[in-house]
Amino acid sequence: MHITLTYRLLSTAILCLSLNFSPATAGPASQITSIIKSVKDGMPLEALCSKADTLKAKFTLRSFRGKLCKIKYVASFAMMLCKDKNDFNNSRCYKYATNSVGSQNPSSVLGTALDKKEGKSFDLVCGLKDKLPGALKTLADSKCK
Repeated sequence: MHITLTYRLLSTAILCLSLNFSPATAGPASQITSIIKSVKDGMPLEALCSKADTLKAKFTLRSFRGKLCKIKYVASFAMMLCKDKNDFNNSRCYKYATNSVGSQNPSSVLGTALDKKEGKSFDLVCGLKDKLPGALKTLADSKCK
């Protein structure tokens, strides 16, 4: 058991170094970049709603204890993509997202963020434009020009 734990810790450290990424110190911009990269590298978009797995370098909206969902445009994106899917509604990300967005319409909040090119909102939505479903796709088509 001790060897397994040591192996996991060592694997995580090597992964973080190889990605030039430290979860303890990474800011939201680099976290969002990691999420975009995961999807562009072949991870299904729906997987963004599932629990993260740092050992497999699977970064999702729920990575980093869901703290990205404290950012209003990420919260809106998450609500539009993930609400009512799998166990998302029981996640910390969902709890943070509902607090961030409040009673506002997530599509309107995200649309405003895209208009202002707030944070990495443009990269998140427009960078994944061809993979987005439904209302997110419609929003991306109107804002990503």
